[in-house]
Amino acid sequence: MEESKRSHFRWVIVGILFFVTAINYADRTVLSIAGPALAKSLNLNSVSMGYIFSAFGWSYVLAQLPGGFFSSINVVLLKSSLSIYLTCVIVFYNYITMNYSYNGNLDC
Repeated sequence: MEESKRSHFRWVIVGILFFVTAINYADRTVLSIAGPALAKSLNLNSVSMGYIFSAFGWSYVLAQLPGGFFSSINVVLLKSSLSIYLTCVIVFYNYITMNYSYNGNLDC
């Protein structure tokens, strides 16, 4: 009986997921610290700030539905490709957000 060689690609996925989770945590932390200044500079009331703060919860809800569906599928390549694609989208979104906060425009 031949022993199948395990790939170490799963640790790459774990590293990517850790990186994205750390960015998400940093975003939430910075937003909670900068919330009062943000509300003052954009003339937002407490209801609008509540919508902004709850956007992180909405992303969890929206991710749970397809996440549960894809976890029932036993296609490893599909799951890996989807997680890498979503990671790239999130990192690109954070890049655009940071660039906008530094420059004040969307010229990347």
